[in-house]
Amino acid sequence: MDIREYGIAARLIQEIESDQFTTRRKQEYKSYKVAEGGQREYVVQELQTLFPESWNTMRVSDISVSNKILSKFSKAYKESPIRRFGNQTDELETLFNESDFDSRMAEFDRDYNRQRYGLLWVNEVEGEAQFHSLKGFESFVKRDPATGKLKAVVINYPGRAITHSGNGNADGIEQSLSENQDDGSSEHRTYVMWTAEYHAMWVVSDSVNQGKTETKMESAEIDGNPDGINDLGRLPFVYRSKNSSTNLPFVNQLTSQSITYNILNSDFLSAMALQAYGQLVITLGEDQSLEQMHSGMTTALHLPIVQGADVQADAKYINPNPDLAGMKLTLDNYAGDITSEHLGQSQSINSNSTFSSGLERIVAQADVTDIIQGNQRIYSKMEKEVVEILQAYSLLRETTDELTTIFPRAKVQISDKETLDNIKIRLDMGLITKVEALQIIDPNLTDEDAETKLENIADGQSKVMKTFLTPPVVEENNADKA
Repeated sequence: MDIREYGIAARLIQEIESDQFTTRRKQEYKSYKVAEGGQREYVVQELQTLFPESWNTMRVSDISVSNKILSKFSKAYKESPIRRFGNQTDELETLFNESDFDSRMAEFDRDYNRQRYGLLWVNEVEGEAQFHSLKGFESFVKRDPATGKLKAVVINYPGRAITHSGNGNADGIEQSLSENQDDGSSEHRTYVMWTAEYHAMWVVSDSVNQGKTETKMESAEIDGNPDGINDLGRLPFVYRSKNSSTNLPFVNQLTSQSITYNILNSDFLSAMALQAYGQLVITLGEDQSLEQMHSGMTTALHLPIVQGADVQADAKYINPNPDLAGMKLTLDNYAGDITSEHLGQSQSINSNSTFSSGLERIVAQADVTDIIQGNQRIYSKMEKEVVEILQAYSLLRETTDELTTIFPRAKVQISDKETLDNIKIRLDMGLITKVEALQIIDPNLTDEDAETKLENIADGQSKVMKTFLTPPVVEENNADKA
């Protein structure tokens, strides 16, 4: 597939700019924004739809359930793994440290968990490696339907048609300085394409001529590569998906669940405020009126008594008195349903539960070790592909050595006393060896390391015993000798 040809490139761009892809990109951007601190505008948008006349008096909740859940199990690179790569181990570690590889993979881990797929771009700029975790709304892939391998990659940073929701702070104008992400690539649409053989760039722009919009597509020369050849002979990307289909996974429902949670919590907060303040209701006779009326927490009214009138002016606060405890219970149970779906733990609250920290406690109680370790197995294989691309860039030497990536195993979070008591009982029952006992205390010890440590402990104990068994040397007093 020669992406330098106008017809082939135009067909790919038409697919990307179709309604189907545009809708998907908007969903992906919304998912990214909700998880990364831009959720409030979507909550406000939903409240405007539900309460068109009174939404602006509501207390708006903005707690990103999406962020809390993703942060819970996106910890594959919380600690840097141990890597062994033959006689290039030191060179690889230096390269990864200088290019901040572990941080970029931590970002990829979060994107992969949010999107359920991810694309890592391995780039080389001025002789140095760079890594980018591309988001679903800015990258597109073509895969072999038989093998699932990447055949082509297209990158296009979205414009306002994708990023604008109508409630954000973006102005729709692309600035020269770093600005709101909603305004990125507002002026033109640039598409950069790769296959194993070719590398091309196309620029698309629209103009209005006699009331009709005309689209213009032009090829742009890549600096230092006028022929559009991919010298690597392979794609500089690593792709992973959570399912075996060559198509994209379904959009993660966590985004809509996070927004729904905040709609419910906005209801709860607003109901709490209404219960505290109440609504002021004034009763007046048909010939009575108030020139000014102020409603608030410290409202004071002067209501005159009309002598002989059958109906006197009256004012009272009506308190709706909602069941706030029941509302909170429903809210917490909904949060438990969300976390159990994504974190793999069934967590619900009953009326007898004491639940002081709500959502935080639900998330904290979830055990996501299996999810993290499963992702680490995937990333371990990814790192091998990264090394192969770095070798194609000549940033690492070709070798028969294979990269081995060892992720630190998670330590069980119990007290030291509980750990030692458990070990002692299992040793007394003959269920574990002393080597295994040391590995329980430090899961990252190999069998050889544990054996060495046991030998050192035995040597130390032997020296202490000799100190006790050897009688002290008493020096003779010079006066006694005399």
